[in-house]
Amino acid sequence: TRVNAGDIVLKLDAGDFQLAVDAAKAKIETQQAVIVSIDKQIDAQGTQVSVAEAQLASAQAAQTNASASAKRTQTLVTRGVSAQATNDSAVAALRQADAAVAQANAGIDAAKAQVEVLTANRAQAEKTLDELKTALAKAERDLSFTEVKAPYNGVVANRAAEVGQYVQPGQRLMALVP
Repeated sequence: TRVNAGDIVLKLDAGDFQLAVDAAKAKIETQQAVIVSIDKQIDAQGTQVSVAEAQLASAQAAQTNASASAKRTQTLVTRGVSAQATNDSAVAALRQADAAVAQANAGIDAAKAQVEVLTANRAQAEKTLDELKTALAKAERDLSFTEVKAPYNGVVANRAAEVGQYVQPGQRLMALVP
């Protein structure tokens, strides 16, 4: 049989190799969805940082008000115009406001730390995606080896393989005579 360079002279069963390519593509799509999900989590966590910052601003405003109130009541107690119990309540309110500010600061730190965790998860997911792309390239390369093409024009001679026959790597299948 006469063949030209690039003509397919032998086809091996590509079923398993095609399945490997399809599986690799599916894994890549799944990993890309994971990355999109992580991106959305990062965006949501960024919103949580903003919420925590707003809570801090509110707590600081309450703290400023409680501090001013405590100073006023202390002055009134010193002048004998107000009862000590009123001052004690104002001081307690100031301590609560101080605690709320500390809690709001901790909330900001926690929200920012979660953004860092999610960012690290995204980087890991990107590396996994790169590995999956490499696996796909290998699977596609393996699939390409299921078609044997003539390297030059010639005549196929001494065919040693028949349709349906099992072959082994390195087994002589035919000769191509220029």
